[in-house]
Amino acid sequence: MEKRLPLALILSLLFIWWYLGATAPPPQERTDTAPGAAAPEISPSPGSMPDRPFDIGQPAAPAGGAAGQGVEPQEPSQPVSFAGRGYIAQFGSLGAGLEWLELTDYHTEPRGEVDLRLITPGEHGRTSLLLYEFNDRYPLDQVNWVVTTTTTPAGLRQILFTWNAPDGLQFRRTITDRDGLYSFDLSIEVVNLGELELGGSLSLILQGPYGLVDDQPQSFITQGPTALAIVSSDGEAEVTKWSGGDLADGAARNIAGSSERLLAAGSMTNYFAGLLVPGDGTVVKQVKPDAVLDVTRLAEAVAEKEPVDAREEAAWTAQLSGEHRNNAGVSMLLGARVPAPGQNVRYDFTVYVGPKDRELAANPEFRFLEPMLEEAFGSMAWINHGLLMILRFFHGLFSNWGVAVILLTIVVKACLFPLNRVQQSSMAKYSATMQRLKPEIDELKAKYKSNKRKFNEEQMKMMRSHGASPPLGGCLLMFLQFPIWISLFQILKASIELRHAPFLFWVDDLSQADRMPFGFFGLETINVLPIMMAVATMVQMRFQVKPADEKQAQMQKTMGMMMPIVMLLFLYRYPSGLSLYIFTSSLIGIFEFQVIRRYWPPANVPTPGSAEVALVAAPAGGAAHVRKPAKKSKKKGRR
Repeated sequence: MEKRLPLALILSLLFIWWYLGATAPPPQERTDTAPGAAAPEISPSPGSMPDRPFDIGQPAAPAGGAAGQGVEPQEPSQPVSFAGRGYIAQFGSLGAGLEWLELTDYHTEPRGEVDLRLITPGEHGRTSLLLYEFNDRYPLDQVNWVVTTTTTPAGLRQILFTWNAPDGLQFRRTITDRDGLYSFDLSIEVVNLGELELGGSLSLILQGPYGLVDDQPQSFITQGPTALAIVSSDGEAEVTKWSGGDLADGAARNIAGSSERLLAAGSMTNYFAGLLVPGDGTVVKQVKPDAVLDVTRLAEAVAEKEPVDAREEAAWTAQLSGEHRNNAGVSMLLGARVPAPGQNVRYDFTVYVGPKDRELAANPEFRFLEPMLEEAFGSMAWINHGLLMILRFFHGLFSNWGVAVILLTIVVKACLFPLNRVQQSSMAKYSATMQRLKPEIDELKAKYKSNKRKFNEEQMKMMRSHGASPPLGGCLLMFLQFPIWISLFQILKASIELRHAPFLFWVDDLSQADRMPFGFFGLETINVLPIMMAVATMVQMRFQVKPADEKQAQMQKTMGMMMPIVMLLFLYRYPSGLSLYIFTSSLIGIFEFQVIRRYWPPANVPTPGSAEVALVAAPAGGAAHVRKPAKKSKKKGRR
């Protein structure tokens, strides 16, 4: 059994490393798109619906006009503030877009007080929720819309944007507070105020949130901004995602007629999402991913180059833009007939920019979040939900997620305690039997020293005759905990409750490595919890039952040194909550070993090395004998 242990441990750790790597997001790939490059030209005939993927390209300067229409000289965009439950935002009259949005319930730093600005202006000041006309007949994103602020009869804030086209069409965009968390309503209406029958079709493109700000440190386990579309078909929800190179080259998701319906589309990070949710009666024909310049990451990369002046800064910005076009957005294709005089066409959406919250998803109003959340948990969703429920229960009692992780570890170890005792009993029995058979095994070694195959055959016969078969469940206890490790990792990287969840002292974010300030050997920080985990694991392995065979004992000792080091290297950059779990599990394992050995020893199994099985070495060629324990004298009490 001991010979199989190293291979089992190594294969198990490799499996964990592969699985965590496989479930981590793909690396963000660089694209060759230069900033401001023109998009491929796709020119369907006027009034027709495009039959292939569209591309809105980069925002163009408002010069000249399209289809014979002039664009008036631009005035500065008029900012319009807007606020709702859990957020504050600002819209602009130029393009009637969303310029920025902050979540007031979430902050940028652990234990911080600065609201999280999740939506910011993008490349060339481009804003979110812009509206385009596919055939460029109406420069909807390049003109200043007329702004009117009103209040609904229910007392809710409302912003009305209007723009009149020369041909008599009026475009209206209405923003209405829906008194719901992190959300508001967006309606787009096209009204024919003229007297002419224009005919043809409208092909409008509505851009989703331009690209969420990813406030998590970049690492191979961080889910970067990802575009997604959630489509319902035959009652089942399918999640299509685009990230990395697929943002630029990924195929658009077509919505097939009456058999499919778009539930939501937008972009997301580990913990947040910006989604457009079509209302009843609004039909979306196609969803296309957009590769968006990550302005925040680009600014950080340029600052690292320490440019000496504005000219050098601009040069670095141009050079680095290509490799930072890895933020995510989506564009939706809307289609309808051009309305007749006095008629209108309307599209209704709910805009959600907020946390990927499972408790919120249980509300019928936010059911569109559920498919995205379930997809993030994958095939281990049933384990994840159970562990998350336990963590929430303990957090409700102690208001500390680190304490909740420790108590979860205790619960898991308590459930595995009976199996642990059976395993230790089997190992103790096997070790004691092998120690008793050691003299006979040594004789077989001397007898068949030149025939290793024959020695192995005779040894196996002797062991079977004495019932000394290796315990099959020797590694079972460790294997049973692997799903717990993987599940906890998925919870830490995908559950909003664990984002910036503090524990004690320097551990202020269980969803990231602990990063204690260090300041030595050129290191600014050091991850202490993985080191503590490795030391505790090493100590725990030293308490294992020692094999009677010297080579096997040496192998076990080597593994006791190697496995913690391998775990340290694998998990050093992983969330500190996972290291806290394994560290606590190792400490409890040491305590369990002492309890079982001293207070609940296996029945009828002498402890290896005790007087009952102590072997006294016989002279050369002689036989070993067993020293029997001395009988204790009993005193009879008087009647």
